Amino acid sequence: MPENKIDNIERAKRIEDMDFSSEEVKAEILNVIEMLCKEVIDLRIVVQGLRDEVMRLKGEKGKPEIKANKEEESETEPEPKSGMEKGEKKPWKKGSKKDKIKIDRTVTVELDKTGLPEDIEFKGYEERIVQNIIIKTDNVLYRLEKYYSLSEGKTYIAKMEENLQDTEFGPETKALVATLYYENRVTENKIASFLNSNGLYISEGTISNILIKDKSEELTAEKQEIFNAGLRSATYQQIDDTGMRIAGKNGYATIVCNENYSAFFINLRKNRDTIKEILGEEEVELFLILLCDDAPQFKKIAKALGLCWVHEERHYVT
Repeated sequence: MPENKIDNIERAKRIEDMDFSSEEVKAEILNVIEMLCKEVIDLRIVVQGLRDEVMRLKGEKGKPEIKANKEEESETEPEPKSGMEKGEKKPWKKGSKKDKIKIDRTVTVELDKTGLPEDIEFKGYEERIVQNIIIKTDNVLYRLEKYYSLSEGKTYIAKMEENLQDTEFGPETKALVATLYYENRVTENKIASFLNSNGLYISEGTISNILIKDKSEELTAEKQEIFNAGLRSATYQQIDDTGMRIAGKNGYATIVCNENYSAFFINLRKNRDTIKEILGEEEVELFLILLCDDAPQFKKIAKALGLCWVHEERHYVT
């Protein structure tokens, strides 16, 4: 390590062997303390950022941002300002929400006339809306007619609707699972707990299949459309890969991206044939530059190769 780039920790260790009576050493100690304090503050910021990111990935909130107290108002009274200068706002009025509420049923409540005067007259109704939601099961036992043909030696069974075939859960349940997971960021185990507590017997694995497996063809086609559009969106693409475990085996995750999109691919190999298969030889013609590290699998893919700063500077730094 160059002398001018000694780590702060190493610099602190050197103090132990110095003469503490020296004024230069005292100044050095103060400088080291100042640098170490700054480093501690910087590390605390980094650690808090990582904690917040972990909490975000768990679907929870990170450390709240608490604003500083406002400065106390000056004792001297400011000069009066006009309404425009004061930034006066029009009085806020609460809007009616009744016209936005869907009415599912109407209940008429009769007046108990016991003990009331005989001359009372009916004057219509006073309406009040009470909002409520009912979560209940709609488990259906389907009895499919079955017939047997003696002449053909064949059994005929009535077919269910297409969206109910090869599944134990209806479309409404699947839609609820997707809404809770993607829109409300509820984890799979929490979704399973919620449904089980309300009378549905469903496992986390089944919920995962509803979110991914049942929509695999649709999601795969959508991903390919996004990827193709991303490849056409710029004259360059960035690419990198890293090792990962795939069903108990060693494999690789490859990311292809630019400023407009990011796409991830999982493969058992990371050779040039894999990269060509990901990018597609026809799509490669759409962009000019492939930005990457100096790995051999990325070479001779696009018309030009660009290295990231870390790998580019290696050619100039001795």
